[in-house]
Amino acid sequence: GMMLRSASPSMSLRCGGEGESEGVAREPVPPLSRRWVAGAIGGALLSGSAEKVAAFCPPNCRPDENGPNEPPAIEALSKPIDLDKGGNAKEIAKRTRATSLSQLNDPDAVDLSNAEVFDKTKETDRVFFDIQVGKSTNTSRIEIALYGDIVPETCRNFKMLATGEKGFGYKGTELFRIVQGLQISGGDVNKDGGKTGKSALTGDTFEPENYKLLHTVPYTVSMANSLDKQNDSRFFISTRPEVDPGYSKIFDGKYVAFGRIVKGQDVVKAIDALETTTGIFNKGVKSGRPKNPVVIVDCGVVAK
Repeated sequence: GMMLRSASPSMSLRCGGEGESEGVAREPVPPLSRRWVAGAIGGALLSGSAEKVAAFCPPNCRPDENGPNEPPAIEALSKPIDLDKGGNAKEIAKRTRATSLSQLNDPDAVDLSNAEVFDKTKETDRVFFDIQVGKSTNTSRIEIALYGDIVPETCRNFKMLATGEKGFGYKGTELFRIVQGLQISGGDVNKDGGKTGKSALTGDTFEPENYKLLHTVPYTVSMANSLDKQNDSRFFISTRPEVDPGYSKIFDGKYVAFGRIVKGQDVVKAIDALETTTGIFNKGVKSGRPKNPVVIVDCGVVAK
């Protein structure tokens, strides 16, 4: 989890809970607890006053993994870059400190916040999840539009996991992590709390397909990355309530977006608001666990 250290400009912040962003306040730690915690976990002396932390942790966060600090400022480009006329993408990325297709003015980038692009982007399939919370017997449905013309293999993997045709899949798994106002994580087909996943394409992991679809619109669905930057079965749903370029910058070029919640957005909002576990033993990958299990009790492909 994130250790709050005494303020020092040269000290980088550790990766905190998934999706934590600039301005997350931490409560003061009493002096006795401070000494005990520092000794017990071998950490730096914790600050005794409430602090604001400015670090964002990606969806594959682990307690021992350094997350990036707040996203770098992007220098405005005076004109679009034409990569076909001798533009070197790596040099351009270095010069602009850019990390995403959108920031490189890539002609293949698909930005669904653009009305014309949205109208032209074809939904190739639709997957449904029927979800139950805790001991309730009521189910709520969400439907996810898949953009198979943009990321065909990623969508094929997701569909097969929804149908369970390879003998394993999303049915009976939990949405295991909620970072309120940012994202909900799922795809725990190995049922180990989201530590690992398994692709229906390979039975293991597969290479990220492409980063063409941007994270500019709310309710985007994207693949989470394994620690070695591969994809498997794990995914996350963006719960940002509006178009948010800052959110998009963090994820574009790093996580493969492949779909969007098109029905049941109210259900996603309700899940986002659920109470989660807190405490010293619920850090890193264990943070944000819903107090009442959120289970995909049924799933499949919506008939056209």
